[in-house]
Amino acid sequence: MSKVLTDQIEKRTGGTAIDLPATGKWPAASIADDAITADKILADSITTAKILDNNVTLAKLSDGTQGGTIYYGASGAPTELAAGTSGQFLQTTGASADPAWATVSSSGFNSVQIFTASGTWTRPTDITKVIVEVQGGGAGGGQATGASYYQGGSAGGYAKKFIDVSSISTSPIVIGVGGAGSTVNGTAGADGGDSSWTDGTNTVTGVKGVGQYGNYATALGGLATGGDINIQGGAGRGSSTSGGHSMLGVGGFNGWTGENAVQPGTGYGSGGGGAYGVNGAAGAGGIVIVWEFK
Repeated sequence: MSKVLTDQIEKRTGGTAIDLPATGKWPAASIADDAITADKILADSITTAKILDNNVTLAKLSDGTQGGTIYYGASGAPTELAAGTSGQFLQTTGASADPAWATVSSSGFNSVQIFTASGTWTRPTDITKVIVEVQGGGAGGGQATGASYYQGGSAGGYAKKFIDVSSISTSPIVIGVGGAGSTVNGTAGADGGDSSWTDGTNTVTGVKGVGQYGNYATALGGLATGGDINIQGGAGRGSSTSGGHSMLGVGGFNGWTGENAVQPGTGYGSGGGGAYGVNGAAGAGGIVIVWEFK
């Protein structure tokens, strides 16, 4: 085979000469960016072994779209994933699936609904769990005929429960009223009312406080059922004490004509104060609080 030996090639009409590489390889500086096109490359002629490490620069890669990401598709060929939207993150979808942009889902506490009157709780969009607090209504205080006979009303029970509501759309809410104080000498105050949450699976109830009358009698507080935590309401007591305390309220002081004034229950679910010589005081109504979480 004949050979032509030369160290440099120059255009006949003049111009920049190209020095031939002594190693038989063209120097990278001699190749313009984007100059090697597919029709200039023999099939299977460029193998991995012929490309030195760190010699394919970013400038030699084909242009893509701003924000896009390169990944390997099912065929093993590199593929560009178009840019996602602001705030998304790149998420793997498994060993045999393409990656994808995903939106960070918000979670945790979102909102609260408070019921001081009976009604219906309706699940907001995206809410999956709730913590329900149910407080029964407190009883009213009694009215005595003697200094040792007047009793404060007892407090309603309190329950607290965590509930998965992802399959629940609504829940009836019942709010127990506060019992009225006695207006008749020698009688107990009126009982409070039960408060409850019911969803078809769970029933959470704060049982009412009760009124009482008698010589140094004690009115036991209402119970609570269905909660993860169930707390009995405070007892209503006679003489110079007060109505029962609840988890969410303080019982009213007992009163005596010419001495301290009788006081109603404060907050929610507490008992009203009993009285000697005047009317008993009212108990505080119940409440249901629904803490909502995504």
